[in-house]
Amino acid sequence: MNVRRTAIPGRNGWQKISEIIPDNEEARRLLLEFLEKPDNRWQHFVLKGLATLHDRRNEEEIVQRALATRQEFRFDSDQFDSTLIEEFPTFPIVRDFAKNSLKTHHPLVGAVAHGYPDDAEMRSLVLKFTIPLPTVMRTDVIEHLSKISGDPFSLDLLGSYDLEDDDETKTLASIAFHTRMVTEHQCLDQTVGHLSENIRALGPDLEERRRAAFAGLLILKRLDLINGNEPVGTDRPLSISLGKYANPNIPLASLIAQNWLYVKTHFGDQLQTRLLGHLTSLTLDEVLAPVADRYPEVQRKCQRKHTVDKLSGC
Repeated sequence: MNVRRTAIPGRNGWQKISEIIPDNEEARRLLLEFLEKPDNRWQHFVLKGLATLHDRRNEEEIVQRALATRQEFRFDSDQFDSTLIEEFPTFPIVRDFAKNSLKTHHPLVGAVAHGYPDDAEMRSLVLKFTIPLPTVMRTDVIEHLSKISGDPFSLDLLGSYDLEDDDETKTLASIAFHTRMVTEHQCLDQTVGHLSENIRALGPDLEERRRAAFAGLLILKRLDLINGNEPVGTDRPLSISLGKYANPNIPLASLIAQNWLYVKTHFGDQLQTRLLGHLTSLTLDEVLAPVADRYPEVQRKCQRKHTVDKLSGC
């Protein structure tokens, strides 16, 4: 096969280059060639492709050429820089690069946490950044940490989700933490105990804390712990709202849609009652509507509700 005449892979194709070109040496040569092409829009995917080679060979050469490419050409470098930090962290020049990235306008906190989980200095720098970051950047960190596996440090960071102030970010962190707890086969006894307390949380942020706890219980398939009545002052059944005022919690809505059969089967006739909460007038259908198109069963439910409302004149 004449590789030079092979169709150029799309952005995802670069990451599967070993499947397209089984010859490791030829795949490496092609990737380095396209890494340095000024008209290539996918440098970060090409670099990811180099990282996924069966044999990277001279990794220092890849690092040096990647840094040179970054200096020579103008492109959106955040993903490129993140890949460099996450995939080639052992080189001192990359470590220095990672430290300097934390001083920029868009510090790559998630990538640094991913690349240096056992580096005490880098862990300290990450911890300093985590709490005061803007919400969008904290969400980005959570996304990075959710993709790591087998690293206690990043798991501990996600485990502090209850300290998060922003509602959806708290839920996202809870989802990431409990998903990793399951996939990494961690002991869940303490986690379940913590969730069983938080699902009955009181205080000014009770709704946000309950939503995060509900996400955890849903992932662990422990909705049986949502039972009985509210803990104080009423015989009303314990319930969790799915948003605040008129704003649905989209990460939680997506999680419910993903697990719709389990949620619907478990709660049965109590579905609406359990997912009512205190500080919102949102119905379950209103919460699910923004994500329904990605989940056929939920979409059919919302369409049925819409048809009924039209027929009844609502």
